[in-house]
Amino acid sequence: KLLAQVWKGLDEDLKDMLCRCSAFEFVSLAQVMQLCPHLAAGELLPKAADQGVFLQRYGPTEYRFHPLSRSFLLQQLRVSRKRVKSSHQLAAPLALSQGDYDEALWHLFEIGATQEAAGVLAHWGPSLLEQGAFQKLLHYVEQLPADHRDPGLRLAYAQALASSHRFENALQEFLQLTQVQENSTRGQALLGAGKVLVDTLQPSGAKALLRQAYPHLNREQKGQVLLLLAENSLNQGASRQAQRYRRLALTQPGPSKDRLEVRL
Repeated sequence: KLLAQVWKGLDEDLKDMLCRCSAFEFVSLAQVMQLCPHLAAGELLPKAADQGVFLQRYGPTEYRFHPLSRSFLLQQLRVSRKRVKSSHQLAAPLALSQGDYDEALWHLFEIGATQEAAGVLAHWGPSLLEQGAFQKLLHYVEQLPADHRDPGLRLAYAQALASSHRFENALQEFLQLTQVQENSTRGQALLGAGKVLVDTLQPSGAKALLRQAYPHLNREQKGQVLLLLAENSLNQGASRQAQRYRRLALTQPGPSKDRLEVRL
């Protein structure tokens, strides 16, 4: 109620600036000028900070919205669909320029810009896999329509599913990707599907998929295929065949040790 009472007493330009800028938790004068080019940001921003209800100074050049006040402002922002769209459209590239992909994706999903969000994820997805942020990648990709997921993003999604032990879903995604024409993606999909079958102890299907994958992969990935074939053979009790595959794998680039060394 207090915020609503203060809000009623503000002039329209100040309301407009606060609503638009609430898309960010922290803002600088330069950002506000980009978000609100039609307003006198240099005058309005210090005025809002001096008032202290919605905004406070945070260092020499930055300002921060109070968490409760920001929630109130975001509600006010959503009253106008046109203002919501323009605010988030301007905020997304600003977040991207700062390397804040989470922030950028939030802005894009808020306005239903799923095609643009897919482009961000196609670029950021491999890094999320390397960081082990599987749940975050799954969360974002599952908000995209299926026709906005390019093969590279679908491959990252399938790998995240497998790493999250959602093997049935991962296998389904990998097998669908084996139908694409591009050899590199097809090879990695076959490798992914084969690995899922090795990990879930389904040796007959794994061997066929891994053999199909082999010609389409680089040398390091071929080494990975050979190690998986070795593990698959060992799971079937064929230790001599496993040793042969492992010796071949160690001639390829990659780590000099593997998880089979102790078992063999």
